[in-house]
Amino acid sequence: MINNQLSIILLHIEDFLRTNNAAGVFKLFQAPAILLCGKPLTRIKTLIEIATYYPRTSIGKLAISKANALTKRYFSHLQQVDNTEISRSAIIKPFVSEREPGFLLVSFEQNLETILSLRSFAQFSAQYRIIFLPTWQPFYSTAACLLAARSQETFFIMPSAFSEKDLCQEFTPLCHFLPFHAASWVHGDFYDTPCNTKTIDILMVANFSKYKRHWRLFEALSDLPNTIRVTLAGIPWGVHTRDSLLE
Repeated sequence: MINNQLSIILLHIEDFLRTNNAAGVFKLFQAPAILLCGKPLTRIKTLIEIATYYPRTSIGKLAISKANALTKRYFSHLQQVDNTEISRSAIIKPFVSEREPGFLLVSFEQNLETILSLRSFAQFSAQYRIIFLPTWQPFYSTAACLLAARSQETFFIMPSAFSEKDLCQEFTPLCHFLPFHAASWVHGDFYDTPCNTKTIDILMVANFSKYKRHWRLFEALSDLPNTIRVTLAGIPWGVHTRDSLLE
């Protein structure tokens, strides 16, 4: 019982620090030394983290601008390959001609980086416009900066929140915001036939890591009727598994 109470107290302390941007403050103290002495990729990642912690501020705007500039300067040094495979992506419109390019929907940053590592990316991007579905909010990442650096054509972002429209517009002139995202499919107006019955009341889609804060959902459930049906869709993350969530 004491251990459970201590765990709950520690979770609340950690959550307070996380939601009050303690990591962002710590990163600002780290940044000068990294930006002065760090390797290019480390500097880019640091700038992206600062922009992520401080979006819509002068600090964040300057950081992402510098990250884009550095990425454009150093991207040619990244490993490039002739062929590759990606997952969780789809061609949603085939290439027809130069006047009618295709569209490739890419989800997850690692898949986008894989495409961008192609030596033939310039040829590929002339035939297909990329629609990127990021996993982070805001959408800043090394993959997104690399896309901005290598793209000669328009690309599109499906962000995690509609409020990121201004961030897309400021990111690069080639970046365009799309007014729907990964959660849009739950909107009833998108379906011809209404669903009259449901077997899930609450669906949470997230990996099982601590920062996804499943415990906040569990706290809320204690105040709801026990008839509420909840489904957690996700994958294990380190030591955090299905069993640890149930525990």
